[in-house]
Amino acid sequence: MYLTSSRMRFKLSARTIRTIVWLCLLLVASIPIVNFLLVVDSGINVRPMLVNDVKGPNEVWRLWKNGVQNTPDIASTGGELSRCMCRTGHIGVNSYLTPRDTARRQKELKEWERREKLKEDPLVLCKAMSPLTYIGGGINIEPMEAIKIPGLSLDKSIALVDENYGKSKYVFTLRTTKGKGDIGVQLPENDRRNSQLKITYGQTRAYHVKVTVASDVELINYFLKHVVYQSVPREIDERDMVEITFMNFTVSVHIHIRKRSRPILFDPGEAIHTKVTVITKTFERHESVNRLVQSINKFYPHMTIIVADDSENPPKINGSNVKHFKMPVGEGWFAGRNLALSQVRTKYFVWVEDDCEFTKETKLEKFIEKFEKASQALDIIGGTFLPEKKCKGCRTFQFEHGHPAEGDCLFVTEGSAQARLEDFRQCDGADVVDNFFMARTQAVRQIGFDPAFGRVGHWEFFADAFGRLRIVTCSDVSILHKPTANGKYQKHESIWDSNAQNAYVQFKNNLKCMKIL
Repeated sequence: MYLTSSRMRFKLSARTIRTIVWLCLLLVASIPIVNFLLVVDSGINVRPMLVNDVKGPNEVWRLWKNGVQNTPDIASTGGELSRCMCRTGHIGVNSYLTPRDTARRQKELKEWERREKLKEDPLVLCKAMSPLTYIGGGINIEPMEAIKIPGLSLDKSIALVDENYGKSKYVFTLRTTKGKGDIGVQLPENDRRNSQLKITYGQTRAYHVKVTVASDVELINYFLKHVVYQSVPREIDERDMVEITFMNFTVSVHIHIRKRSRPILFDPGEAIHTKVTVITKTFERHESVNRLVQSINKFYPHMTIIVADDSENPPKINGSNVKHFKMPVGEGWFAGRNLALSQVRTKYFVWVEDDCEFTKETKLEKFIEKFEKASQALDIIGGTFLPEKKCKGCRTFQFEHGHPAEGDCLFVTEGSAQARLEDFRQCDGADVVDNFFMARTQAVRQIGFDPAFGRVGHWEFFADAFGRLRIVTCSDVSILHKPTANGKYQKHESIWDSNAQNAYVQFKNNLKCMKIL
């Protein structure tokens, strides 16, 4: 074949033409996936955040250029990829932690990072121009289970590029790189194609299985369809990788070995009182608690109400549907929340302060509707206080990465800066909501309320839930707040060491400083 221009005349061989055609086909096939695919965990990052995310096209280019295995994280770079700054007026700008405190925090931080890293999905680099089709990640298997590896096949375009196609033998090498399982080929019995495959098992870790096969796409795809992985460890969460080598191509298939967790289900029944429990914590405000109970019973007479009480001499709280749990005197704010939550037997619970009252605007059914019908899987839905029907306590968290030896920076700002729910336009995403909300019982139990916050605490719970729970605030469910306090209550609430609490938060959440509005 000749290509002619006004000045030159080229002669192309049949081999060159086949090569050009094959490259064009592969180029077209690679457009939808660009040149590579990075598979990462799609979940929200949780606190503390110790490893930098891939940020922007420049970072992606650096990963591709240098190779994923050479990608530094914030721990190995000394935090140079992102370092936050503390300014005058920020809590902790002069650290509450001593050098010995910081050393202990560093030790705990490394242990936390090690455990979190085990949960991460690996980055999978899917190289372009490979004739092998495969699934890079997302393959899950139970311990001691065997599965056929899905998605393996050889593209027919190999016939266009290999001039020896149909004449020579191909050799495929399969091996596991981490030793968490065995690889093999499990062919059906009495299939005439079996005799055309030569399968050998290696005695060393250089390869586990070697398959020699004629250069026939249909025959090759027959054997690839029957590649089997058998997991070995009994641990609940492990990862392995299978490498398949063919000609000059090597592909990596990531396998997640884990025990599937069992469901924890609540029978919601048919009535609202079988779906929801109201919980509260009180200290020396029994008149307020009794008003709260009466208001609940006016609208939801059969709903269980749980009261955690660390008063000195708590009187009886009226109501046959009330479970009154007496605690050691002054045991604390979050400790009482934990006690009340531990006794919930329904799918959802409503947290409310003891000096609030239900009104006709307190429609718990609207909360449930959003849990059950929203397109997002919600964990906490906050209400508002009357008469404004606005979320006064809504806050937005902004965590900025800092040097690992110093900690990160936390900025807490007023309001909600997150998107609205598409199907419930009266609801906005938030990091912190008011002290009146409905939540999924099992979700909040996985976070818990830290009993270290004995006198003052609210946003600290939401900091623990950051990245773990999906939270919104909705303006169509409201409650009446009647702040009340007596001398004994005020004296008790005033006895707390803000410096000690700040030092605790600084240590626990790996913070360099905080700014809270």
